[in-house]
Amino acid sequence: MTVLFNDGKAFVVSFDDYSDLVRRLTEDTYSKYRRSINPGDKQRGNGDDDYHLDHILSVRECYDRGILPMLCANPENLQFLPPKDNMSKHNSTPNIVPLIFSGDF
Repeated sequence: MTVLFNDGKAFVVSFDDYSDLVRRLTEDTYSKYRRSINPGDKQRGNGDDDYHLDHILSVRECYDRGILPMLCANPENLQFLPPKDNMSKHNSTPNIVPLIFSGDF
């Protein structure tokens, strides 16, 4: 369960709602910062030569830690990975956490 705040009011959101919001924000972030997130202009998809847009700190980990969706979707938390590398990560916490999360660890 994650509690978010809006205009000083707290509300609880489910993981599904949190995940949907993060994914929408992530697409907006990617559109705005595409050149820095994907400097090689790699193709997104699930094929052998394609790449995934990955959250370094997973959406699940952000949710469990109560991290705001806009921080989870921050460009510093996004990277491009081959699908097999992304899928092998699952929801594990990375060894190196983006600086935007330094106060959460």
